[in-house]
Amino acid sequence: MNQPPGGGSDSTGRVIFLGLQEILGRPVVVENVVGGSGAIGIDVVKRAEPDGHTLLFTASIAVTNQVANPKASYDITTDLTPITLVGETAYIMAVSHRITANNAKELAGFARTKELNWGISQFGSGDHFASAIFINTIGTKALIVPYKGAGPQMVGLLAGEIDAVLAPPTTAIPQVLAGKIKAIGVTGLKRMEQLPNVMTVAEAGYPSFEATSWYGIWGPKSMPPALVATIQQAVAKALKQPKAVDFFQKTALTPVGSTSEEFSALIASTLATYRAVAASANIKVE
Repeated sequence: MNQPPGGGSDSTGRVIFLGLQEILGRPVVVENVVGGSGAIGIDVVKRAEPDGHTLLFTASIAVTNQVANPKASYDITTDLTPITLVGETAYIMAVSHRITANNAKELAGFARTKELNWGISQFGSGDHFASAIFINTIGTKALIVPYKGAGPQMVGLLAGEIDAVLAPPTTAIPQVLAGKIKAIGVTGLKRMEQLPNVMTVAEAGYPSFEATSWYGIWGPKSMPPALVATIQQAVAKALKQPKAVDFFQKTALTPVGSTSEEFSALIASTLATYRAVAASANIKVE
């Protein structure tokens, strides 16, 4: 795990690896190796033996960070072996209760009267790119405040350090249901079953806006195809276990369990999409 405890990657990964432990009959130790927008954890896997004993579970930030940082210490397409896309979801647009907006359109109006402090989970993360697209779409400016993961990002919103976020459902939904923050939008093209009264950003007046995040598993490069297939098939089984099904339903995650080839295609398309966004929004590590 290359993300800190308490975020979407951490909670989702632990559910999956608990299932893998049961299916494979081997102990699985989850270690959070954080720093460098996830690059430090990726480097650990990059240098490991391709024997299946060291795996990376992370979100699409593994791809988006490489786009934002041309000098990243890894190349996601050559230094790792994609094993499977675990699941995908939309972001929840959430604000503190002091923000009067109740949907994305109203937030745009509010942002024209007062510059927003907009929290992102990390510089170069998927929600950073999605936030930049939204801010550009509504034609305003915002002060981007980076954190060290989705967990710390949510703590910042709860503490009033920031006004708005695009957060993964795993961290946002519990706080919304507890009444501690306000959900005003969903970045997918349909509403979330868990928050049926929260309209999509598209419904609020921005029909072309859509942003999603996903979680996947990689191994070191040059992993034997048979080993990759064994792990992929075990993950697919883990996704069908009752604990995983319940977790994914509660956190608005769609389970996938794709093949390595399908995951590779998604990585390639994500790189292409966000390279264009980075150029237009000037997202780049200086």
